[in-house]
Amino acid sequence: MGITEAAGRHLQATARQAATAGGGTLEAATQAAPAATGTAMGHATPHAGIAAALHLPAPVRDAATQAGIQRSDVWLLHRSTTTRPLPLFDEDLRSLGATPRYVDLDQLQVDPSGIRHAGQELPIPDAVISRGVRDHEMPVLQQLEDAGAHLVNRPEPMLVARHKALMPEMFARGGVPHPDTIVVRSPDDLHHAARELGLPLVVKDDRGFGGQSVWLARSSADLDALAGEHLLDTSPPRLLIGQRFHAEAGARDLRVSVVRDIDGTPQVAAVMERVGAAGDFRANGPNGNTVRWLDPRVPSESLGREELEVALRATDAAGLDVAGVDVMRTDAGPMVIEINSTPGLVQTDVAGLPRMFQESPRIAAYAVHGARP
Repeated sequence: MGITEAAGRHLQATARQAATAGGGTLEAATQAAPAATGTAMGHATPHAGIAAALHLPAPVRDAATQAGIQRSDVWLLHRSTTTRPLPLFDEDLRSLGATPRYVDLDQLQVDPSGIRHAGQELPIPDAVISRGVRDHEMPVLQQLEDAGAHLVNRPEPMLVARHKALMPEMFARGGVPHPDTIVVRSPDDLHHAARELGLPLVVKDDRGFGGQSVWLARSSADLDALAGEHLLDTSPPRLLIGQRFHAEAGARDLRVSVVRDIDGTPQVAAVMERVGAAGDFRANGPNGNTVRWLDPRVPSESLGREELEVALRATDAAGLDVAGVDVMRTDAGPMVIEINSTPGLVQTDVAGLPRMFQESPRIAAYAVHGARP
């Protein structure tokens, strides 16, 4: 079975499981099983021993010398029409003894006869950094992994992380606090979600990203309008989710970048605070936002240890090597809004944060020296 088909069956299995877990309805069960009640973790505490407790990064070169693994041919998957060059990332890889190769997904072919890129035959790479891969291209990644390449990230975790409808179940299994969520496939589902979770109701497209396709329904009329536009007037109907709205979080969240250390342990690499535009309930909406980089090694009112902890647990639950975890503060404690398997690697140089503690060198180190947990 191809990995895309497997992911589709996984999504269907999630719906079937939801439909039987809570009184026979898809929506109630999806609320019951994936809903993240979470335990309030208390207020932010000083980061005593946090570098050890949360696996905050040691300098890259010191860690790399302990690895005992050396990969040389490292591919960076990209699309020539949409991906910008990453000169700092190239430097990170070269400093570790690797040779980066940009491979355009639109010109890559992998089949039993070999690997070809832009008509040129290529050997199996030592490592592949997966970015910009579409669902139907996941079998290509699987073939590269089956051939022995070290993938960062692996295809199946990437697929699951792309579907918001799958995240609640994944987070529930990993004990990760997450907003109460109900899968929506029809107008009746949408109104049921509002009755169960209350209004205002956050409504999201299963495949939305970058703050797009996220709405706040404040009334029954809003629900009808969303249903008409996104459930009735599309073919096939879109898969949506309804989530409990946490007004106390405000239009603020933290994007916590997590990267596995060379021993496979997830560690916090960088943290960005995002505050949405005036009048927007989203911290990362299309109307822009204000961002501020936070040093994860330094305690502050904006960043508590418990927020870093849930981001690490979310990354482990997802099985990702590199993740961008969106965390919000609620009255019940920090909750993971969602997890991103392709965080923005173009932002590689953070002012004021030593480069050896940033995201890009950590990814390079795991690609070149990392062991699979």
